[in-house]
Amino acid sequence: MRYCLCLLAAAMAFAPAAHCQNSRAHPRAIVVDLANLSSAKYALLQRSTTDSLVNELVKRDLFEVASRKEVDDAAKARGMRPPYSDRDLGVVARDIGARFVITGELREADIRTVGGTREYLLGLVVRVRDIQLDEVVNGAAEWGDAPEPPDGRSSDGLLYVEAAASAAFRVVARLEDHKPIEGTIMNSLGPAKLVMNRGMGHGVRGKQEFVIYRDGRRVGRARVFKAFGDFTELVPIDATGGIRPEDRALAVFPEPKLGKKP
Repeated sequence: MRYCLCLLAAAMAFAPAAHCQNSRAHPRAIVVDLANLSSAKYALLQRSTTDSLVNELVKRDLFEVASRKEVDDAAKARGMRPPYSDRDLGVVARDIGARFVITGELREADIRTVGGTREYLLGLVVRVRDIQLDEVVNGAAEWGDAPEPPDGRSSDGLLYVEAAASAAFRVVARLEDHKPIEGTIMNSLGPAKLVMNRGMGHGVRGKQEFVIYRDGRRVGRARVFKAFGDFTELVPIDATGGIRPEDRALAVFPEPKLGKKP
C-alpha cells in the first residue's frame, strides 16, 4: 500500500512540543496521511483527522512529529517522489532519525438518532510501527461522536470532522495507556523452544507473538507455546538473527479492531 504524507504544520508549529520535552527525549515519528475508507467522503475529513491525530500526539508529548518539509526534503535527496511506499517511509525515517511510522484509516461512518438528536459517528484505526524492529508495537481503534447542535445549522461534513477529532482524542489516549509486555530470553529448550521470563502473571496470552531483538535490532520472532505464572515457553517462527539468551522480547501489537458502536 502506498501513502501520501499529510500536510503537517510548519516546523515552528512543533516548537512548543520540543520546548516541553525539557530533559526527557521523545521518540521521533512520521505521521502519514490517514486513508478514508469510510462512507463519509468529504474533502476536509481526511486532512483534518490527520491534523487532529498529530495535535493530540504532540499535546500529550508522545512523539516529536517530523514536519512534512523535512520528510519531503529527505525523500527528494534520495530521488523519491510521493506517494511514498512503506519501504520509502522506512528509509526516510532512518535518514531523519525517526524510529516510528504512524499510519491508519477512517473505517466506518454512521448517523443515528438518540433521544431525538442526530449523532454522527466515525471509526478510526491507527498503528504505530517501529521501523528498527519492523513490527507494529502500538495501536488503537476507537469511535468518535458528535451530536447535532439544537439549531441544526452545522453541515454533515463539519459534524463528521468533529466526530473524527473525538476519535483521534480517544485513540491517542489508548496509545498513551498501552503498556507492552517486555521480557528477556532466559535459555532454550533445544532448537524448538525458548523460555522467556514473563508469564500469565504479566499478561502473556496463548498464541501471542513476540519480536526478539538485540541492541535495538530485530533478530527473530516467536509465538507462545505454553504460558505459566511467571515464565513462558516460546516457539521460534523466525530466527534469522540467531536468537540467544539475554535477547529481549517485546509483544507484537495485534491488529486494532473497532468494537461495537457506542
